[in-house]
Amino acid sequence: MPVAACCLLLPAMGCRKQDDGLTNTQRQSGDRLSQIAKRTGGDWNKLTPEERKFLVTDLSYGNESSARMLLLAAAGKIGGKPGGPPRR
Repeated sequence: MPVAACCLLLPAMGCRKQDDGLTNTQRQSGDRLSQIAKRTGGDWNKLTPEERKFLVTDLSYGNESSARMLLLAAAGKIGGKPGGPPRR
């Protein structure tokens, strides 16, 4: 009987959503940042006043420089690339 129960439970356990450690609010903020970055291509000048407020106030704790870097990183304009340095 225990073997049969395990066979029935294992597939159900694999279907569960994995916990990524983020709250719903954090997921929503990340999704919004991704949408903004995609729409603007990382260009600060293309942000609406509402988007600037969101990036500076909500995500960067009032630091505009951090907000600009966050936008660039989300747009894929900065950050490390996988692998090592280019070959010569």
